Amino acid sequence: MTNEFRPRASAHVVTQEVGDELLVYDLSTTRAVCLNGTAATVWRAADGSRNAGQIAALLTGPEPSVSEELVWLALGQLADQGLLQSVPPARATLSRRELGRRIGASALALLPLALAMPVPAAAQGGSVDPVCSQCTTDLGNDDDGICVDECASALGTCFNDNACNGTSQFTEGVTCLSCQGLFDGVNNSWRVVS
Repeated sequence: MTNEFRPRASAHVVTQEVGDELLVYDLSTTRAVCLNGTAATVWRAADGSRNAGQIAALLTGPEPSVSEELVWLALGQLADQGLLQSVPPARATLSRRELGRRIGASALALLPLALAMPVPAAAQGGSVDPVCSQCTTDLGNDDDGICVDECASALGTCFNDNACNGTSQFTEGVTCLSCQGLFDGVNNSWRVVS
């Protein structure tokens, strides 16, 4: 039964690489989860076409039997954080501690880790002029998009799609003026996301 399970990552998320880690923000639950390298590799490979053994083959380092145990541990953590569309079948897996003993101290960094992070509500970020919550489009390619003075110091989200809809590549924590130069001059859009 466990060889038949083909995990699929949740669809309504946006991701951002942060050093060696991957930050996954779930748009439906407004939760952020930080994945270390092993957990990120497993999550990216969970496309519904591979089973745990096939995903384990993508991991580099430990012997194959240990790799598959790492995958099952990661799948459990990813399911606990709501980052999989279905829950892996119940199976006896080694704990992080047992796996650590088995792979040795030099390879402890291979243990998967998925940590939820608090995401403050927009209202907790301070007072922002309501005009900054409106979508400012046509930034990047020409001068049609104008960043209003009220938003000069406000930090918002820059999208590379001219729609402020969050379904494309985005960068958070930038001013409207900074947004004009991002994403290689694509039709950018900006707003404070509430």
